[in-house]
Amino acid sequence: MTRPTITGGVDRLERDGYVTRTVQPKNRSRLTIDLTEAGKEAVEEAAGLQHQVELDLVSGLSEEDQSQLSELLTKLFNTLQQ
Repeated sequence: MTRPTITGGVDRLERDGYVTRTVQPKNRSRLTIDLTEAGKEAVEEAAGLQHQVELDLVSGLSEEDQSQLSELLTKLFNTLQQ
């Protein structure tokens, strides 16, 4: 991601009330970006939706198939981390 892309994203999050920016007093070129209460609620809601989507995706699989899928995805993830 480029700096302008990140800045634009943070601008929109701030405009919509999900984050606040604070200039660091010791180094005014640095900012701290914090989630607001609305931002925290949005993160919690998104996490819940993601969890439900994951459950829906594997609902047609047996427990054994779900376990095997989990093992295979873990192997893929570990391979990508190398």
